[in-house]
Amino acid sequence: MTDNASLLANAKALADAIPLLLGARNEVVVHDLSSETIAHIANPFSQRKPGDPSNMQEIDFRPSENVIGPYEKVNWDGSVLRSISVVIRDDAGKARFV
Repeated sequence: MTDNASLLANAKALADAIPLLLGARNEVVVHDLSSETIAHIANPFSQRKPGDPSNMQEIDFRPSENVIGPYEKVNWDGSVLRSISVVIRDDAGKARFV
């Protein structure tokens, strides 16, 4: 059975890889659903940091879905960001990270 620490380590590695592939204007955030906080940010430019609230209520988050979006959010500087969320599940199928 995969534990939360292993799931988080895998999510962080994937988050770190995406901006390397797609370029500088890609921020990847890992949200811990158990604490409703940001667990990791790769290539941050939104001024959010680990430990900040996830604010998952701002999107149409449905734990039964695997991919949410794309959807738009407004960044701190007023720029519009296009976002997508992927749900990371444990072996039992419970949503653990987004």
